[in-house]
Amino acid sequence: MIADDQPKCFDDGIVVAVSSRSDGTMLDKTRGVHHPEVVRHREDFCGKNGSTYANTAYQRIVYGDDQPYNTLREVTAAGVSRTRPEVQADGLFTKEPGVGLLLPVADCAATVVYDPVQRVVALLHMGRHSSLTDLIEKTVKTFVANGSMSKDLIVWMSPHIKQAQYRLEYFEQADTDEWREFVEKRDGGYYLDIAGHNTRSFAQCGIPASNIHCSPRNTATHSEYYSHYQGDLSLRFAVLVYLTER
Repeated sequence: MIADDQPKCFDDGIVVAVSSRSDGTMLDKTRGVHHPEVVRHREDFCGKNGSTYANTAYQRIVYGDDQPYNTLREVTAAGVSRTRPEVQADGLFTKEPGVGLLLPVADCAATVVYDPVQRVVALLHMGRHSSLTDLIEKTVKTFVANGSMSKDLIVWMSPHIKQAQYRLEYFEQADTDEWREFVEKRDGGYYLDIAGHNTRSFAQCGIPASNIHCSPRNTATHSEYYSHYQGDLSLRFAVLVYLTER
């Protein structure tokens, strides 16, 4: 863990922790999703941050042409026990203190949404695929349905790849009103500002700009984070979040 990269925007009603290479990989696709050595890394990371992996939902992201990339699932203590060792979803949320959510990422932004009033938290996998869906709007509506007010929500985006390095050969949404200001065309490619786009999406859902926080850390250029851009195609760091007992 890198102390300076831990979020400072939350109160003591929540724990949010981001791992780094020193904690070991939280996923190794070459050895299977739940390889014993990797699971030990997750267990150690949870324990280091006051939780247990047994009480934590491992969030598994699945890619494919048939995936909607906006699946949001509620996690309860009973649900964690029932769905071990993983929950497949693009976003998880919980209202239960002590129930952990753990999301492995490389260059995508693990995004925490927290209501300190109603004490609800969500963890979203906000890469390109989910950023093209209504996952943010869907999440905010779920909070509101649970008694939250948009103005109370606090958002934090983890270390992620920045626009200067996030290059796509083709991006069909580049000239749409929604994306135009977040795409730079150069060198025959398209460079995306995912965090900028999602910051605006959260703001459009009624969350104050002062409540939206984005890590300045660039995974594409920092040696302590696993990154597709740097060649770590199968390895991941992770973000852990859970509500504390009050």
